Amino acid sequence: MADETKEISITPTITSLFKPTGDYLGEELKNYVQSRVEKAKSSKQSENVQSHLENIRTKATQNDGHLTYHQLDLFEEWVEGVSKVDPDDKLLSEMWQNLLLDSKNSFNSEIVLDKLKSISSGDAQTLIKVYFKKTLNKEDRYRLNKLKSLELAEQNELKIEGFKLLLILCVGASGVSTFALSLSPPEMLTNMPYLVQTIVPYLPLLCAGLLGYVLVKGLILGKRTFFKVWQLTWLGERLVNLNK
Repeated sequence: MADETKEISITPTITSLFKPTGDYLGEELKNYVQSRVEKAKSSKQSENVQSHLENIRTKATQNDGHLTYHQLDLFEEWVEGVSKVDPDDKLLSEMWQNLLLDSKNSFNSEIVLDKLKSISSGDAQTLIKVYFKKTLNKEDRYRLNKLKSLELAEQNELKIEGFKLLLILCVGASGVSTFALSLSPPEMLTNMPYLVQTIVPYLPLLCAGLLGYVLVKGLILGKRTFFKVWQLTWLGERLVNLNK
């Protein structure tokens, strides 16, 4: 009985949320919205939806705004997704709530909603780190594989190709230097001990190898801005902007 009371009590919130749009669509809209909420799989999901709707109603009131027909088209799928988001998860909650509020200004909100359903709070935090060029830890780098498959993050291919070209040029130049020193060592080198004469020609290759190690290590860790090669796609940026 308590659960039924909780579910039914959501209806006034929704009714007030959709005014004046609800006045035009009449009882059919109210019944539709109520049926969507009452189909929540558990009382927890129902409470989640109620909490999110209350927050949206407050934001809409503060902005003196009302939901549009485009937002109503998105509402069914939005309720299904947001029912699984704990209101205590401030990051994801903010994204879900702002998605519905901002959908009237975007023609691709249904695409963003589909991506939002696929990420966790940890994924969202990684997206924000990439957006603001913050240092990524091991967990973030692991999550980036998932975010890349979702087309939310990608590597800056131009920057990576630049690093490759730099490494190739350094290896090529060091190889030529080593070959030249081996064939025609300068007079000063020939006057040095045999061990030094043997080692010096290979120093350019050693330097190139050290440079390669620094580049690869820097790309993996991505601690400095120069080595940050991950960036967000337009979809990833849309998700991050929902948290603003």
